[in-house]
Amino acid sequence: MKLHLIGPLPPPLGGATMTFDLFRDEVVAHPDRYGLDRVTLSNISPSFIKSDHVLPVAAVPAVVGRWVRAVTPAWRADAVVCFVSERWFLSLAPALLLLRAARKRIVIRFFGNSLVRWLESLPGALRAATIWALTRMDAVLLESTTLIEDARGLGVVNASQNRNFRPTQGPEFAEWPRRAPSGCRLVFRGLVCRRKGIFELLDAIASMPDADVTCDLWGPIMPGEEQEVLAAIDRTPRCTYCGPTTESPQSLLPRYDVFVLPSFHPGEGHSGAVIEAMAVGLPAIVTNHQGLPELVEDGRNGRVVAVRSRESLARAIRELAGDAELRRRMGAEGRRLAADYDVALNAERILESVRVGGWANGRAQLVRSDS
Repeated sequence: MKLHLIGPLPPPLGGATMTFDLFRDEVVAHPDRYGLDRVTLSNISPSFIKSDHVLPVAAVPAVVGRWVRAVTPAWRADAVVCFVSERWFLSLAPALLLLRAARKRIVIRFFGNSLVRWLESLPGALRAATIWALTRMDAVLLESTTLIEDARGLGVVNASQNRNFRPTQGPEFAEWPRRAPSGCRLVFRGLVCRRKGIFELLDAIASMPDADVTCDLWGPIMPGEEQEVLAAIDRTPRCTYCGPTTESPQSLLPRYDVFVLPSFHPGEGHSGAVIEAMAVGLPAIVTNHQGLPELVEDGRNGRVVAVRSRESLARAIRELAGDAELRRRMGAEGRRLAADYDVALNAERILESVRVGGWANGRAQLVRSDS
């Protein structure tokens, strides 16, 4: 099978670009495993799309030119897999419908958990046209089961699940010797911003001055929030902003005891950061929000707390900080559950959505077409 990939590669490094990059690396490194003869790639970075629904007239030529360059290699492929956001799909839909008319197999894999909310925000005629275009695709892959049910309720009847994924298996995930300190080290790793629950986390830690707990925050700060975030961290005892890092999660995270993500981000799906924490045996504290409870089962591999509740978050931190055996049991269960979010397993699930059968296995090449 000749496969064409459309999606965003780093930079910038983020959840969406990392997921697409991991899928690209997996299928290019193991073409025989997936029955691929050739892999071509169009790297898209559509920051030029500014509005929610309508492109400025002046931007149309640039948009059309970029999508022509992105889609042209797909005509020589048997199947196309697109990793996209909602607005990217809307701008790409006419070209994808032409490819579908030419009997190309097309699978759309959306990032995050925003599809239904975005569809409901569209004007009626545009919403109907977008849903019609989605149903013309071979499959629409979404992360969370709740989102799939809601999408089908709107008429996207070909919606099905593809979990988010990260590397979770292999020799680098062997048992590590755990730190043996007194106290408990919390870690947050991701985009440091209000919508990820940073202020609730800092307030929870500040509310327990007697607890032997520290917290390190890793990742870039959301532009425009730097001053407020850094001031809040500075006035919270035992909390440290460590900045962005290129250190692998397999190296960084085992230095900690508990992973925390009290997010209320409206598009929160299956957080890659939580999957990475599970893979190295950390229990996770997350909010009961969007796709997070599908990753963390309360009492099994972590704690699920109320959204934007300092008190609920503080109780969960106190519980795990005071019970090393509970942390060990939850972490071990998280490692077991993380196997279902591994790159190889979920790459196979994506390709199963497009596989026609009868393709000769062969050596795949990567042909990159930046657009």
